[in-house]
Amino acid sequence: MRAMRVTVAACMIVGPWFGGLQETRAQVERRDLIPNPSTWVTFTHPILEYSLRYPPQIFDEKPLESAIEGRLWVARDGRAQLLAGVIENASGMSARAYRDVLLKESFPGAKLDYAPLKADWFVISGVHEHNVFYQRVTFTCDGKLISSWLMIYPSEQAALYDRVVEGIHKSYRPSRGTNGSCSIAAGN
Repeated sequence: MRAMRVTVAACMIVGPWFGGLQETRAQVERRDLIPNPSTWVTFTHPILEYSLRYPPQIFDEKPLESAIEGRLWVARDGRAQLLAGVIENASGMSARAYRDVLLKESFPGAKLDYAPLKADWFVISGVHEHNVFYQRVTFTCDGKLISSWLMIYPSEQAALYDRVVEGIHKSYRPSRGTNGSCSIAAGN
């Protein structure tokens, strides 16, 4: 009977250790997919001064037709995109109204899994057409400017890109307009 108690006790101690070891291996495998944040680069828009950090080992910058306000980065495998930019809020939309427009026009029928809404910012994140999306939108300058960044990636690559989203989210700084002027002045 004593030998049985010792065996049960040993299994109770060692069992969680082996489970923890397996989780650690999986975590290491996922972590190895993510470039070390110390190798990420900071992009700061030369005119509008919004900024974010991203892994250049994954994303290459691609030209946009109107690169004055926005930037686009595409994953080297072509399956993920990161877009950042600023627009003027000419119609004076509230955060709630702009969020509703984005959901209706860009992500109709999406299944949201994270969607905090505040007076001057919101996030919408979920799944739309087998892709994960995460969009952070910030209203600055008393609502005159709308700064945002958006990442879209395949659901099956979430182990990699969810961690990238976390890093970008922590580093992102919205625009205050051209040289802090609360306006978008092209050509400066």
